[in-house]
Amino acid sequence: MNPITVIPWDRDFLTGLATQLLERFQGRFERLIVLFPHRRPRRYLLDKLASDERLAKPCILPRILSIDELFAELAGRLTDSPLRPLSELDRVGMLHAVVKRIGAGLRGPGNPFPAEVKDFFPWGLKLSALLEELFQQDVTASNLDHVQDMVMPTAAALLGSLKAIQKAYREELLATGASTPGLTRSLVAADAARAVELLGDRQVLACGFHALTGGEEALFKPLWRKNLVEILWHTDPAVATPGETPHWSCEEHLRWLKSWKAKAQLASDEKRSPLPSWRTRTDQFSLFTAAQAPEPPRRAKITFHQGFDLHSQLMALRRELDASADTAGYAVVLPDTSMLMPVLHHLPRRDVNVSMGFPMWRSPLFKLIDTILRLQDGRMPGGYHWREVIALLRHPLVKLLRIGEETPLRTLFHDWEAAIRRGEKYVDPAAWSPNEADPAAEELRLKVVRACFTRFENATTPRAMARALMGLAELLLDPEHSGGRWERFVIDAACLSGLIDQVIPELYDSAVSQEEFPPEAVRSMAREMLKRQRVPFEADPLSGLQVLGMLETRLLTFERVFILGATEEALPGTPRPDPLLPDPLRQALGLPGQRERDLTAAHTFYRLIQGAREVGILYSSGIQPGVLDGKSLPSRYVEQLIWEEEKRRGRLIKPGEEPRRLITMPMRGVHPASPAVENTRACRMKLATHLRYKGVSPTLLDSFLRCPLAFFYKYLTPLEPLEEVAEEGDPPALGELVHETLQDFFRPLLGKPVEAGGLDGAKLTQMFTRRLAEAQFFRQMPAHARRMLERTAQRRLAGLVRNTPQCTPLELEKRLRAKLTVDGERYDLGGIIDRLDQRGGELVILDYKTGQPKKPAKKFWDDPDIWDVVDASDTAAGLSMLPYLSEKLGSIQMPLYLHAFAQSEGREASDAVFVCLGKDGEESPLFGAEADADEREERIGEKTPRLAGFILKMMLETETFAPEPSRTCAWCAFRQACGAERDE
Repeated sequence: MNPITVIPWDRDFLTGLATQLLERFQGRFERLIVLFPHRRPRRYLLDKLASDERLAKPCILPRILSIDELFAELAGRLTDSPLRPLSELDRVGMLHAVVKRIGAGLRGPGNPFPAEVKDFFPWGLKLSALLEELFQQDVTASNLDHVQDMVMPTAAALLGSLKAIQKAYREELLATGASTPGLTRSLVAADAARAVELLGDRQVLACGFHALTGGEEALFKPLWRKNLVEILWHTDPAVATPGETPHWSCEEHLRWLKSWKAKAQLASDEKRSPLPSWRTRTDQFSLFTAAQAPEPPRRAKITFHQGFDLHSQLMALRRELDASADTAGYAVVLPDTSMLMPVLHHLPRRDVNVSMGFPMWRSPLFKLIDTILRLQDGRMPGGYHWREVIALLRHPLVKLLRIGEETPLRTLFHDWEAAIRRGEKYVDPAAWSPNEADPAAEELRLKVVRACFTRFENATTPRAMARALMGLAELLLDPEHSGGRWERFVIDAACLSGLIDQVIPELYDSAVSQEEFPPEAVRSMAREMLKRQRVPFEADPLSGLQVLGMLETRLLTFERVFILGATEEALPGTPRPDPLLPDPLRQALGLPGQRERDLTAAHTFYRLIQGAREVGILYSSGIQPGVLDGKSLPSRYVEQLIWEEEKRRGRLIKPGEEPRRLITMPMRGVHPASPAVENTRACRMKLATHLRYKGVSPTLLDSFLRCPLAFFYKYLTPLEPLEEVAEEGDPPALGELVHETLQDFFRPLLGKPVEAGGLDGAKLTQMFTRRLAEAQFFRQMPAHARRMLERTAQRRLAGLVRNTPQCTPLELEKRLRAKLTVDGERYDLGGIIDRLDQRGGELVILDYKTGQPKKPAKKFWDDPDIWDVVDASDTAAGLSMLPYLSEKLGSIQMPLYLHAFAQSEGREASDAVFVCLGKDGEESPLFGAEADADEREERIGEKTPRLAGFILKMMLETETFAPEPSRTCAWCAFRQACGAERDE
């Protein structure tokens, strides 16, 4: 039996393997199989052999296979007829039939579970993955009983019949001539002796395996005993050196040696020169040499870059790469594939090769399909939810469809979105049509409606979903509308290719493709399949900077390595909870658990850094936002490397001290951005024009008092509040409805005396309820909110009837006209009062308030801090005390109404009253009966116009329109344009 050969992990494995091949097997390659754990090293080995002058050319090269390819080939030769690969959907369908047939149930065979495929599907995916792993590990499952306290009842039922399910599933696969990757390994492992015979006299070199699965061990062990396989490891040389302690990540190799009772030997000795290392390096050695070993003159350089987030890591990476004139032989390793796109945007413009899978669920194509599926999830009899429709209209893959060189849908969709925001909560896409549009543009819009809405509406089978997705793909690929997009955006094109070549055929041709499912189950099925797709990148040629995932680095060696995102979440990675088989139950079945997975990740990591001359490890330590905020922690492997360096130095290394670098952003003095807007000549002209043609209103003055910046946006700019469908209610629309109802209710009562509490409450509530039911905003509200609003409004109106005193309504919606003089300039002053009553021989102005009434504070009219400034017409002092003035005044509306009424009518109203609808119609007078008549006349006739003129003068003379943050900012329509925050 051959000893296991160890190529030290500080040497280039593939260079050493090429030397082995040339020195030992040259001239008889036709009988040699080189076996790798995955496909990636094959390309590197061929490149090395092609450039090696020692290899006579032309020649026949050895067969270079991945382990999966070898098992598939042997399984095909072991069976009488070719095996048909089974898709994932077909596996779930077959498992469902198996589970039903054997009668697995929640409480025994009398209660079969589950009866419908739609209920079984999510569990079927988990069960299929579990059986695949059992096949790969060559494990015959046992029933797991009494696990109800560890898993859900459904999972407990499946685990309780797992042995019977595995047996029946295997039999069903073989009976139908179907196969899965796991089954091919199981078939070879079950007939390993014959598989060894099929290999004949071929010699196998098994290269770079770390931990064998059960199926791999069943094949390799008899081959090894017959000296038909040589095993080469890329690991710590201490594994093959008696008396030395190997690194802990090599534990699986030690277990392998013990289990097989094998010996390990180094691939070099004193009689032969060492295998060529990376660029004949002599200063590299194992970072974990025993303490008693002599200290070498130089060590491999490892630098730790600690940043706050990914942005800081990318900045440090770019800085390091820019400092290197040549990046050949460099590798950027990404443990988390989600980093790929931001990394590519930050790499220097040199040769870059990507050799890792990109998850489709991060692509714009997936976002588009997910938006379409969410549209169907929220579809109601009235149509689609308006927000989801707008999300689709804004998606670039749809919005940028072309006709020639034009993108007409951008304008069409803008108009459509505006109509949606003014419309109902649920939208019928077929009901809208533009007023004016080019016929070709309208035809394209209708194509989008059919492809993104109509075709997905009745997808109750996987085949129907496949047809809908194909219709979408055809629209996106249409050369008349794509505009060459797919030639420019390669990743998007690869994702679209994966949809057409992988997802759609599986949905269309699977055994359950015509099975009826609830529509939501079919959509969930499509989402799950899309999330499992990965877009592969094949880096060819092998020159330039390499961008790889951690698994893709196995057996590869690079001169300089940068590992990004080396946090505990990525290295070794946080295990995902498995609802079917938690980690403790894996050990009961004989499957590898989290410890074994961590050892594999550790060996991959340490092997990579051992083979490099320089290593840059970048990680973040900032706060990760989320439901449970927490701090990103460096990987345990990074912490160990730092600890090893600290032990060597005999002291702790602080962050910022080499080799622990802190990534710091350049800090410069930045002037705080002020949201205030200068009152320019153009602003003054716009305000003067407004005052000349529209006059002065109490609302305009109140708006400036509350917040000059909001006043600027509202009156001096074309900005308008963003229209949205009022799903949770529309307070302004409700207030308008209440006002209209009260006006119509009181109109027949004008000039007629009304006794206290003598109004017809039933008539008022019926009138309001009928109008409320017809209101658009009310129909868009949820059922519970509609019911609550209806009941509350009825109760408030009934309180209004109760609290209405004896009165005679005289006028409704009365328009007032008066003049306001400021520095010799006369301005029109106007307003509309809700109701004018005669009460006890006096006139009273009434204003309905659905919210909180705002009126001057009790001491406002005699406050010297305010009136000294007003009388002095000191606008600078007034602007500085604007928040105080606004707080004490509340609103100038009602005092100004009383003043304008006296001017326009030639008679005075004794008081103004707020009718508080939110408080069951309670009345809150501006002055009250206790106010002195002379004081009231002074306040209304003299102080109110002076105050209004002073506010108007401040408005005209202010140098800037500055924000005044308050609690009302949360409801301000212009808060996003403003950016100011309230000072708590």
